[in-house]
Amino acid sequence: YDVLIASDIIYSAVIVEPLWETVLTLLKRPSDGEEGGVFVMAYARRKVPVSIELVLETAIANGFVYELVKEDDEEGIWVY
Repeated sequence: YDVLIASDIIYSAVIVEPLWETVLTLLKRPSDGEEGGVFVMAYARRKVPVSIELVLETAIANGFVYELVKEDDEEGIWVY
C-alpha cells in the first residue's frame, strides 16, 4: 500500500513488534527510484505501560525512520 493510517492501536507492549512486522509486510517498499509508502500513526498517551520511545525504537529496529508531524503535550497526543 502507498499509505497506511493508524490511531489508538497501542494498548500493550506485546503488540508493538507485530505492529511493525505488519506495517513492513503491507507498506509499499522503495524500488527503482520510486519512493516507498508512508505509515501515519497517531499515538495518545494512555494509562498503559507502553511508551512512545518503545514504539519508535522498535520502528527503527525494523528499518523505519520517523518524523514528528504534530505534538500536543497538553492532550498527550503525537502524530508521526
